[in-house]
Amino acid sequence: ASDASTMVVVPGLACSTGASTSGWGSGRPSTTSAAWQGGGQGCDAQHGRASVAATKPPLLASTATITASQQLRVGHRRAQLRAAIAHSSWYRSPVADRLRTFLAGKSFALIMVLALILALFLPDLWILFGVNSNLVIDMILTLVMVLFTLELVLLSAVEAPYALSFFQLMDVIGTLS
Repeated sequence: ASDASTMVVVPGLACSTGASTSGWGSGRPSTTSAAWQGGGQGCDAQHGRASVAATKPPLLASTATITASQQLRVGHRRAQLRAAIAHSSWYRSPVADRLRTFLAGKSFALIMVLALILALFLPDLWILFGVNSNLVIDMILTLVMVLFTLELVLLSAVEAPYALSFFQLMDVIGTLS
């Protein structure tokens, strides 16, 4: 386990500038002082400010480090993909701007809310009303799936922050279910 400590400067706290074996006058704490060991205070004689050592808790397992580095790599790849989308000629084209405006509009939101309501409640209503034919419901639910897939593809193409986001993941899961 590693013991990483940092010195936090306290602006209103003064320290002495005389010689001291505890580190208070030397500008840096000695190796035997509490400040050097991460449990006390130190003095910055050059600036006349006192500082307090704050000890960070050691990592509990090496898996936390691996997870953090994996998150950094995934975050970097996500940022690269979003930057590539945002800097493409397609992203700044008039067609992409019109699609972006349409996807953010009220009419598209209304269509997608109706599609969501159909996807959630139509199968149960179909059974409740005792309709014998499944052809109509299959066609309606196929149309709903096409709408959800179209929304997923279009938002991925015209909204850079949407790429590899939580919302895109939820849209993929919702469309497949």
